[in-house]
Amino acid sequence: MTMTISGDVNIQRFRSNLYEKLGSAQIETVHQRTRSMAHLVQHIRKQLERLSVTPKECIAPSMFDDVVRGVQSLVKTK
Repeated sequence: MTMTISGDVNIQRFRSNLYEKLGSAQIETVHQRTRSMAHLVQHIRKQLERLSVTPKECIAPSMFDDVVRGVQSLVKTK
């Protein structure tokens, strides 16, 4: 998980923006949301068998069905 977060500029930017918005009092929320984002990206990479999928690519309309399937799958496993 750490490799996914540290290796992806978009996830790092997400974490930074969230931290600025929520502040240090909500650091656990920032960590949890960052891990959730990384889990989703990892799952989509595995699902598509592509190691280079980024969160930025995931918001493209062509990826909508893949993202929905990824979220559904993650929700079922929890």
